[in-house]
Amino acid sequence: AVAFSVGAATPFFPAMLSNVRVHGEPGSLYARCGGIFGVVIFTDRCMDRWMDSKILNANQAVATWHQRLQRCGFKFLVAQLLGGLTGGPQLYTGKPMDVSHKPLNISGAEWEEFMKLLDEVGCELGLDSQSIQDVNDIMASMRGDCVVEPGESVPANVVTKVSGTSLYAQVGGVYPIALFADRLVDALLLDDRCCIPIDGDKRNEATLKYFFTEVFCNCSGGNEQITCQEFDDTKLLVPRAAWGILKATAEVAADHFPSRCLPDVLASLEHAKHLMVDPSSPEPPSGGATTGVVSAAKVKDLLAAAAGEKVSAATIAARFADPGATVAARRRVFGDPRTIYSQVGGIFGLARVASILMDTWMRNTELNANVKVTRWHESNQVYGFKFLVTQIMAYLTGGPQRYTGRPMDVAHKHLSITARQWDHFMADADRVLESTKADPRIQQILRGILASFRKQCVLLPGEQLGQEPGLTKPSASTAGTLYHKLGGVYAIARFVDKLVEMVLRGDPVQVECSDDPEAIRHPPGLKYMFTELVCRGTGGSEVVTSHGFDVAKLGVQLHQWADFLRLANDAATELFPNQQSRSALIAAVQMLKSEICIGMDEVHGDGETAAIIVLQQVESLGFGRFEAKAALEVCGGCADDAVSLLKSGWKPAAEAAEAAPPAV
Repeated sequence: AVAFSVGAATPFFPAMLSNVRVHGEPGSLYARCGGIFGVVIFTDRCMDRWMDSKILNANQAVATWHQRLQRCGFKFLVAQLLGGLTGGPQLYTGKPMDVSHKPLNISGAEWEEFMKLLDEVGCELGLDSQSIQDVNDIMASMRGDCVVEPGESVPANVVTKVSGTSLYAQVGGVYPIALFADRLVDALLLDDRCCIPIDGDKRNEATLKYFFTEVFCNCSGGNEQITCQEFDDTKLLVPRAAWGILKATAEVAADHFPSRCLPDVLASLEHAKHLMVDPSSPEPPSGGATTGVVSAAKVKDLLAAAAGEKVSAATIAARFADPGATVAARRRVFGDPRTIYSQVGGIFGLARVASILMDTWMRNTELNANVKVTRWHESNQVYGFKFLVTQIMAYLTGGPQRYTGRPMDVAHKHLSITARQWDHFMADADRVLESTKADPRIQQILRGILASFRKQCVLLPGEQLGQEPGLTKPSASTAGTLYHKLGGVYAIARFVDKLVEMVLRGDPVQVECSDDPEAIRHPPGLKYMFTELVCRGTGGSEVVTSHGFDVAKLGVQLHQWADFLRLANDAATELFPNQQSRSALIAAVQMLKSEICIGMDEVHGDGETAAIIVLQQVESLGFGRFEAKAALEVCGGCADDAVSLLKSGWKPAAEAAEAAPPAV
């Protein structure tokens, strides 16, 4: 389980613990993978790739296993295993790895294919290279338990039944239950009467099936732990008025269980109702009782459930062009109304709060009495710090962002922050949060998030001083990219701050922006999202919140693009003395034109639209816009060749720096 502690004064300890169980300790591998949501999505995609591999299915034992309705249970167990091994609270409940894999007679070559597909999925989903390597190392450590080496005998497959008299045992354990969850959740998601909230980032069919499987296994007597009972986003969130539909559908989806178990299945669902319904939904007019005959949602048959839905890279790319992509983009920016992220104003609201907090802390004389803190304040890192504080607050309140900074102890212990200084830090936070006029409950939760980092930030008496991590040194996982050469997020955030301030002067470029407290588009929000964009476009792992949503773009008019590039060049000239780096940065900004300008969709011709679709296909595999566009230019616009080039390890940054013309 994740070790987590906060000061005794933290008022929302359960809420903070829930955040860590779901999202992970900032900087941990579990958090870098996206918490349990990211782990499940990663596992789901890996599973589809593994089960569709011709090389793996050439092994008859593996192919037979794939055909035995095991897909759903295997997805669940692998997600559960990987969640725990990356630092999450999940505990693996499957068979020992050697018992479940040695009988399949997996060869070394088949294992290499397995690992290759795992790495490809990591790239496809946008994990940074260090996280991909860390996951790879975890999986590679299991090779000895899975592979049958030359000369080693293949053990017989021993079929074991779940022992005991619990409902869990009677229905057959996790595999039949995962199949039940798969059929039930899919049916409810496709039924317009249920209106279960989903999005393209966290809440999707894969994650909802995982959470439902956890819940049903646990409430039916299994050893499976529920990741978090208090976190609404991990619940199915069926409207109370649709509870009768769920139960009617469950009767059909459970037809592979022994028929004698059906009454107990329904009773278990009723017992765990609070972990499935939307607590904010109204009770039905009858006061909760279901009247009349309720028809079940349409449930797929067993073979269809076992086969699963394989989502291809092309399908993922096509989602960006779907009409629903705009809805998903709006939700990335403003959030689901049920989340704290949404209730504090989405990314715009959090960016404003983080900016005020940072300015307030930097004026605090008690904090500046610490020489190390003062030196840090004078190092021009404030821009990157504002960005990272916004990013981590957004991630921990339910937004789609992922924290990309250092672990909190690595970033703070070397500053020798005392308990007294921490108290002043939190007192400033209290005043700032109160000034936002947000709901007191929201203020308390945001305060609790900040307070939860006390142990990782304060240097206690007798504790060893942390090592100075370096001022602007980016992660080694980005080595070779333009992002790394520029200095990472701190240098890029400073560049963005200077460029946006130039733009906001209104000459010669004008964008919609206001300092009015009621305004949606304000400087801190635009700076945050533009920093994300430039980081990603130069090779960083930052998630782009504003993708495809004009309200969240910087908002440059097309006819002012040349003027904007001149401002970008002026800002780069002030900050980056190396001409090659400046040229490469401006080239990267040029490639981000469609994500910086508004109204682009109105002027694309057919040829340009086709080019954008191809670019999005390459981006959907986890490559940044800068590297994707550079690879397409080298490969004559062929997406397959560009992807192969990028997967070979080719880096566009140096080439772009050498070939880029002088900035206009």
